[in-house]
Amino acid sequence: MEARCEKCQKVFTHPKFQSKANQKLESHLNRKNSCDGSTGDYILEKTSTFKIPDMDTLDMECIGAVVGPNLRYTWTTSAIFKVLLDTHKFATIPNIKKDEIFYMLDGRAMMSTPTKFVLDFWLTVMTKRVWPILKTTWELSGKFANYIGDNHGSVLGVPASQIQLNKFLRSKAFQDMKSAIIGHLKTFPRSERTQIRINMGSRAEERVIVFKPRV
Repeated sequence: MEARCEKCQKVFTHPKFQSKANQKLESHLNRKNSCDGSTGDYILEKTSTFKIPDMDTLDMECIGAVVGPNLRYTWTTSAIFKVLLDTHKFATIPNIKKDEIFYMLDGRAMMSTPTKFVLDFWLTVMTKRVWPILKTTWELSGKFANYIGDNHGSVLGVPASQIQLNKFLRSKAFQDMKSAIIGHLKTFPRSERTQIRINMGSRAEERVIVFKPRV
C-alpha cells in the first residue's frame, strides 16, 4: 500500500523499504504546520540560542589577535571588525538581497542601512573603544591616524561639521571599510545569519540618526 497523504495527496517512497516510506508519511502527518493549512497560520520556530551583545559593549580582548606589525593600516578597520564579528556575532544581514543590517545598541535591536551601520561602528567602536588601545599599543597607529586624517581630518572620527561628515562618508577610507564590512557580514551561512537575527528578538527599531554634527 502506497504511503499517500490524504490531505495533500503527496506520495512518500523509499527505493528499498516500504516501512521507511511509512515513516516519512508519519513524520509529514505529525508536522506542526499541516500541509493543507488546517493548523492555521504558519508557525516558525524561533528559539534563541545565545545573547547578542550591544555593539558599544563588545569585549575588545580579541583584537590583539590581529593588531600587530604585519597588519596594513589601510585594512585595520576591516580586520578588527571581522575578529569582533567572528567572536561576538553582534550584527547580521539576514537577507543579503536587502540593504538591512541588524545589530544591538543600548539593549535594543536596530535595523540600519549599510552606510549608517558602518558609521555607527566607526563612531561607537573604532573611535571610543579601539583607538585608545591602538594609540598606546600598536606601532603603526601613527600611519593609521594619518591615513584617516587625510580623508577625514580627525582620527577620532567625530566630525565637527556637516561638511566634514559628508567628506568622510565620500572618502575612499570610508567606502573601503564599508565594502569590507558588508563582505564580512555576508560570509556567514544563511542559517547562522538568520539565527543571529532571531536572537535579537522580533522587534527592531529603524536607526534614523547616527550622528548629528554641532554645525
